[in-house]
Amino acid sequence: MINNPDVSVVIPTLGRTKELEDCLTAIGKQDFVGLEIVVVTDNNQRLKFLEDKYNGLNITIIQQDKKGLASARNAGLAAARGKIVSFIDDDVEVSAGWAKEVVDTFKVSESIGGVSGPTEIPLDIASNRDLLAFHEKISKGIIWKIIGRIYTVFILERSADSVGRIFRSGAFSVGSNYDKSAKLPGNIEVDYLEACNMSFRREILLKTGGFSPEYKGIGDWSEPDLAFRVHQAGYRLVFNPKAAVIHRISCKGVFQQRGDDSFQRMVNFVHFYFKWMRPFNPDKLMRFSLNLMFTNCYWFYKFAQTGKLAWLSGVSGTFAGLRSELCRL
Repeated sequence: MINNPDVSVVIPTLGRTKELEDCLTAIGKQDFVGLEIVVVTDNNQRLKFLEDKYNGLNITIIQQDKKGLASARNAGLAAARGKIVSFIDDDVEVSAGWAKEVVDTFKVSESIGGVSGPTEIPLDIASNRDLLAFHEKISKGIIWKIIGRIYTVFILERSADSVGRIFRSGAFSVGSNYDKSAKLPGNIEVDYLEACNMSFRREILLKTGGFSPEYKGIGDWSEPDLAFRVHQAGYRLVFNPKAAVIHRISCKGVFQQRGDDSFQRMVNFVHFYFKWMRPFNPDKLMRFSLNLMFTNCYWFYKFAQTGKLAWLSGVSGTFAGLRSELCRL
């Protein structure tokens, strides 16, 4: 065991043992010493065999007592001992130089509070992420191109492939998912960190309170909320094109909860937007409304595609979120 690790890697996991093993194997190939790994699960006994299988990795497996991804990450943070705490998903494979690049980026300046990097999704499984499939579809056919034009101009502000941006509509850019983000000439400052590849100084996480429990369910939007609080505390967020991971999106585990959690995902999004973006001028209101329209069309599309009524709960979640936020004003 490393007494004073430089980096604690927190990995929440649920029902994806094979993916988690691939994740740990990739971490074992790091050209960096001073790591500890904290695996957070709802059944720590089921994964105890990993401590022996990967006994050179300094793994601790802890039990998640509260439901939700935000709670799982906070449990990992509480157990972490490193000066830097990195959060990755269990279906991620880090590059060999990932940890060193993260640490070196923090060394650039004390004003850097968080670091992220490319989260490349292999082309053969990119369709597992509906948002990327939609970006591909709007480039084909006249009708889809018209829809895409509206989407990219008003919602994505003509910057669909940018990295680390949250737009006035509340939508976020997806540029980090493509390999060209790893070819940027150097570090850039960003609005938020990639959810499956985000690192913070531990002292800042403790200062800002970690991931907020107000984002319930699978925790959508708790990550940019934390990023905005780190910004608010006076720190910068940086994207290092060399701190790369491959995100082999799994359709198991927490992924299967996304449809059932549609209601809470929309409540979370609306809450985040009113908290940080505030649609109280005509420009923001127009862009936010268009984003809500597109998102709710997506819920209907997923219902038509799967026949699962749970997807339509995203529509009621939109109205519930709006009602809740307007009542707070």
